Amino acid sequence: MSPRKRPGRWTSISLRQTLILGSVLCILLPALLLGFFQIITTFNERIYLEARLPLQLYADLLSNGVVAAVWNIDQEAAGEQVNAIMLIPDIVSVTLTDQDRKIFASGNNSTLSIKRLLREDREVLHKGEWIGHITMVLSMDRIYSDVQRALTKLGATFLAQIVISIVFIWIFFERCIGRPLKSIQQEVIRIAHGDFNRPLHWGRQDEMGNLILGLNKMRKELAILTRDREKHIVDLEITRELLEKESAHKEEREKLLSTILEALPVAVFAKDIQKGFQITIWNKKAEELTNLKAQDYIGKYDSDFFPKEQADYFRAQDIEASKSHSVIEIPEEVVQIPKGVMLFHTKKIVIRDPNGDPKFLLGITEDITQSKQVAVALLAAKESAENNARIKSRFLDIAAHELRTPLTAASLLLQLTQMKLTQGCPVQVATLMRLSAQLSQLSHLVVDLLDVSRLERGVLPLTRKPTDLIALVSECLDNFSLQAPNQPIEFKKPEYKIELNIDPVRICQVVSNLIDNSIKYSPENMPIEVVIKKTKTIKSQKPLESVRISVIDRGPGISEKHQATLFKPFARGAADSVTGSSGLGLGLFICNEIITLHGGTIGVKSKLGAGATFFFELPQISVA
Repeated sequence: MSPRKRPGRWTSISLRQTLILGSVLCILLPALLLGFFQIITTFNERIYLEARLPLQLYADLLSNGVVAAVWNIDQEAAGEQVNAIMLIPDIVSVTLTDQDRKIFASGNNSTLSIKRLLREDREVLHKGEWIGHITMVLSMDRIYSDVQRALTKLGATFLAQIVISIVFIWIFFERCIGRPLKSIQQEVIRIAHGDFNRPLHWGRQDEMGNLILGLNKMRKELAILTRDREKHIVDLEITRELLEKESAHKEEREKLLSTILEALPVAVFAKDIQKGFQITIWNKKAEELTNLKAQDYIGKYDSDFFPKEQADYFRAQDIEASKSHSVIEIPEEVVQIPKGVMLFHTKKIVIRDPNGDPKFLLGITEDITQSKQVAVALLAAKESAENNARIKSRFLDIAAHELRTPLTAASLLLQLTQMKLTQGCPVQVATLMRLSAQLSQLSHLVVDLLDVSRLERGVLPLTRKPTDLIALVSECLDNFSLQAPNQPIEFKKPEYKIELNIDPVRICQVVSNLIDNSIKYSPENMPIEVVIKKTKTIKSQKPLESVRISVIDRGPGISEKHQATLFKPFARGAADSVTGSSGLGLGLFICNEIITLHGGTIGVKSKLGAGATFFFELPQISVA
């Protein structure tokens, strides 16, 4: 309950005082305004009659009298006329000038006060031609004093009349209105306190008499109403007790319902369909799922909390559900809430009023995000296991095939050598070289398999040490000059030394693999280029110096489709089917892993029919 306001100064004035004050003001204010305007009018008239009009007459008289003197240049005659004007009381000065603006005649009375002055100017004309100018100044101090004394007397008389009128008004109101009002006020106070047995009497049949008669009638009716009210109070008291009991039962039921809603393990919400789907119920589980508090959400709309696209989706679902007479189920509903993107399973049903019109939309929501993630993870794990099984099976097939080929060839060559030695025939060098090549190929396949196994277990170690990169690449190239003497290799290197903190064995393995692939797919006698140069890359918005090693061949090239899978396990280029090259398809995958462990990158640039450029970059980190 708001605190009661204290009555102001004007609200504490009684009706009697208000009537008297209003009457006085209605007379006083117009009278004061009328008196003010009358005084102003009288003042202006007196000033005009006693000062301005005489001064105009004096100026006209002098301007007509000095025409002949100015025309004839008779200063003495003009001076006499000016002096005659100066004899008039209150004239301060008179100045007569000729055509050259020079003083022709003048007069000045220095004894007069010059606080209030009135000036009048006249042209001196002779037959319509201007021959001089008159300036006449009049002191208005004496005139002002006379006028003010007269107006003071007038104002005093006027105020006396107003005071007498106010006194008469006061007496009239006190006798005719004040006393009756006071009696009526006392009667109203008695009625307010419940005293309805003392009637109010008034001898005259006037407006006050009619008012008192009405008051007496109201007193009797109030007495009847009071008795009826007492009866109704008893009835209302009984009704109130019944309503309190019913309200207590209703409150207990609502409390029980609220407790059940809050204890439910699912989110429950309700929307008022007739209010545009306004939220009316939002239980504790709904708060936990969405991080939206009931006190903030109830009474609001989806558009107040969710993005427009999400809110429009909710509204479309609600409108569709409100038209249905059965449960609407939404198996998967993606919802963007403050805590992130969630996946809900929602059921909605319409609650109708007795007329069958849709009233509320009740919804039950469950968070299936985690279960969906688990299902997706299980499905991914299943697919991954199946894929691994396929890869393993493929790996075993490829490994068996690739290992069987050199083993078979080596076995045949050994049998041939044994047979010749048994027969005492010499063994040809070409046979031994072929046997060595098959054993070397077998060794490479076994090394690749071991490296892949180490990479999968994360135990491929790097033995870093300061290494001269140019010297390391040169050693790798020297090996190929013996293995492929018919394949020219051009080495383009900078003149300065490049020293990196790397594992020289693994980097040599990468360079050898890239050169070996280029030799396989390059036409015979076509040169292969190996280029070393420094580059700059941007990493984390900072420039970083690195060294790029490129191997460039002029083979058949690689399509964009095959480039995307070159660095994956068991990847084989399309040119393999053309050249008949064998291998497990693990070389580039191992190269990629080695370069990644060094913190570098590896890649390829190629077009079909235009050769290929394989490159890798190593960060130039200080070896100190």
